[in-house]
Amino acid sequence: MALASDRARSDLDILRKAQRSKLVVLGAMLTGIVGVAVLTRGGPIGKSDEPSSVFVVRSGDARFGPALRGLGFTVVEGDLDYFVTQAAEHQPDFEGSDVEKTLNLADWSGHAFVAFESPHALGLGAPSSFSSYEITLAEDNAPVDASTPFAVVSVGNYGFPHMLTTPRARSGAHVGHELDLLTALFQQHPLREAADEAAKSPHEIFALRTRLQAALERLDEITAADETMARIQENTRRALTDEDRGAGEGPRLLGALDESVNPVIALADGSILTVTRSIDIRSRNGLTADIDLGRAWEFKYLPPGARDPEARATCSSLYGGAILQQGQRPRFRWSAGGEALLIDDGTTPRVFTLAPASADAPPPAPCSFVDRGTVPHTRGDRRNLGIPNAQGVVARAFQDGDTVVITASAPGGEVIELARAGASLVEFGSPVWLDERHVAVVGGARLVAEDDATNAGLPAALLREGAMAGVFVLSLDHPGEALLIPAHVVEDSPSIWQIAAVPRASEMPALVLTAPASVEQARLYRLDMPAPYAAVFDEALEAAARAEPEAPPSKTNMTVKTDIEPAAEDWSPVLQEVGLLGRAHAGPQVHVYWPGVTAITSLGARTVTDPVVSRAGDTVAAQIDAGRFGYEIGVIDLNTPNAEFTLLTQNELDDHTPMFTADGAQVVFRTRYKIERTTWKMTAGRAVDVP
Repeated sequence: MALASDRARSDLDILRKAQRSKLVVLGAMLTGIVGVAVLTRGGPIGKSDEPSSVFVVRSGDARFGPALRGLGFTVVEGDLDYFVTQAAEHQPDFEGSDVEKTLNLADWSGHAFVAFESPHALGLGAPSSFSSYEITLAEDNAPVDASTPFAVVSVGNYGFPHMLTTPRARSGAHVGHELDLLTALFQQHPLREAADEAAKSPHEIFALRTRLQAALERLDEITAADETMARIQENTRRALTDEDRGAGEGPRLLGALDESVNPVIALADGSILTVTRSIDIRSRNGLTADIDLGRAWEFKYLPPGARDPEARATCSSLYGGAILQQGQRPRFRWSAGGEALLIDDGTTPRVFTLAPASADAPPPAPCSFVDRGTVPHTRGDRRNLGIPNAQGVVARAFQDGDTVVITASAPGGEVIELARAGASLVEFGSPVWLDERHVAVVGGARLVAEDDATNAGLPAALLREGAMAGVFVLSLDHPGEALLIPAHVVEDSPSIWQIAAVPRASEMPALVLTAPASVEQARLYRLDMPAPYAAVFDEALEAAARAEPEAPPSKTNMTVKTDIEPAAEDWSPVLQEVGLLGRAHAGPQVHVYWPGVTAITSLGARTVTDPVVSRAGDTVAAQIDAGRFGYEIGVIDLNTPNAEFTLLTQNELDDHTPMFTADGAQVVFRTRYKIERTTWKMTAGRAVDVP
């Protein structure tokens, strides 16, 4: 360290430049003489230390000086090697570690504080003992560890003792990489007093408040942002858990408030799978906020019977537990019973099925999936992912040139083309698996000009609204054949909107479907089949082989004539291959089928969408349009004609995509909600008990 006389001369020079009085000069000289004693305990050296002057010792490439200067600080910034080089030039006789040389240089040059980035890597902690410096951790400051971004050490006039401060705990909701450094600085005296409006001493805080006004305002913004983020989280929690007025105890969250859960899937093994991304809500001033979404999509499952999202575990059988998004966001589809998943990670879609149980082995752990292989995109069409059945076979409906095609693709295996039709003449919706071997799609003929119909060989009778509209049932065992259940069987409806299969182990198969009651309203129906789908197909083919135009309907209601009368006498809707599809395409042979249908309920002005059926086949859950109040989740008894829906949710949020758990005791679903003070809407996973 420098001699006391050096310090005295430095003080005298400063006092002369400041044109202090001779009495003050004399006092300073006396102080310099007393400095001999101060030197023995590591007193200040060099220039008088300015509390707004800082050394910033970087460990990386990020620069903090510009931000701090904009807030009023005087900053010298560089890496540790830079400061050691400067110390060798200006204090060549000082001996000590690189950290001590930097602290000594700051004292000599009049800087009150030294901020070290990544202090743990430098061995800088508190208490720390160097040969020349004793460092003490300031009260209420967290000790230095590997996660500490900054540590600030006081020197010179403010180094009695040398205090170490660390960043103030904050929510992480703030934009600005300089904030950890700023809050660590303002844990030091006298900066701490300058930030306290009630403080009246020490005397230098008044000048500091003027010089560091921008920094103090930034600290206020941090506090305001913390308070804002706390309010946002509390209001979100209350909206998602406390304010619902539905039946029962109300919904429960299946994830944390700092997660986006999309999708949520009830698996066949009784567990609940959530696919989550982190949500980082950030604010600069506490008035507005923005969101950063994590790039990792994490697979977590809630074990059977568990209800607290804290009980979730990583589902490591799916991509090791997470997908890191590289380009487009991953997409997910799953079987109706939660036995299989189809995941597009941005490369090639893969199919996973739950590990089967074995008689000579313990049951598989929850969320134990087996990778069944890839199902490549169809002819470069990445938009159409398809839907898997319980065995992992994927059904797709897509456009191929001027045709629409429905296929069934086994992972890594064959592709069965179930139907192909002219895209200008017919349209198909998304496929739905009825069982292991049968697929259903909603479809119908497009309205086309009469001249185009004539050129395509299409009977004019098929062109009127609702012609050949309904549910097309397709079989993996009979490609190119289609059973058409006309929409007219449902109270003479012009079309069918959505369908879902009813799981029934011992009874005859059934469908749940929605059909329009008006332009914006849908009614829910149960449609009972009199025989298994395979038997219906067998009889359809037999009837087609022996059919005559005037043949009466068979005992299973197979009919040759329908209310859709052909324009030409020689045309039959049962046998005519080109009648629906046009001569340009060899499409499926269409067999018109008229089963019985049972109405379940009508909800007046409400629209019923996304119907799903419990595994027991006795309850339907659906999304209910509540008008200006958004969308709710409701359930209804499948076996009670004209029953009424029980609303499980009643809120101002958008609830959608319901799914029963394996035991039918809960419905899991997704909820769309707006995050306050942002333009963002996020998705939460929720569950509610079925009364």
